[in-house]
Amino acid sequence: MNRFHRQSLLMVLLISCLLTAAQEFRFPLYTGTVPNSKNTGGHEKVEMQDITVISNVQIPDIAVYLPTKRLATGQAVVICPGGSYWILAYDLEGTDIARYLNSIGVAAIVLKYRLPTYGNCVEPHMAPLMDAQRAMRLVRLNAPKWNG
Repeated sequence: MNRFHRQSLLMVLLISCLLTAAQEFRFPLYTGTVPNSKNTGGHEKVEMQDITVISNVQIPDIAVYLPTKRLATGQAVVICPGGSYWILAYDLEGTDIARYLNSIGVAAIVLKYRLPTYGNCVEPHMAPLMDAQRAMRLVRLNAPKWNG
């Protein structure tokens, strides 16, 4: 094995170790009743196409990806996966980015927020904003525990 191959292999192993050493956990944004929500009897839908697509979110949550203590910079980013307010491109624009941010020492919080297009909110235009604001409050509240 030449020097280039050894260095490449070492780099791949190092990156894999860093990515697997990071912590991940998930919890709901709200305890009890979700504000600005109405029960439509609908269910969240998760589809696996080329990417993970989530639609009709009923219970918003956050997935917290923390870098290893050795790499942690104390910075954090809340990621709101896009999808034209119709779907969430959850892995492509969420968890994949979170894992990259962890590799450079940044805590990443992926928000699964309610979309205004499914009739499950009293004021649909307010739901995504309310969920994003709640996620920011939770991140600030938990920053000391999350290497912040």
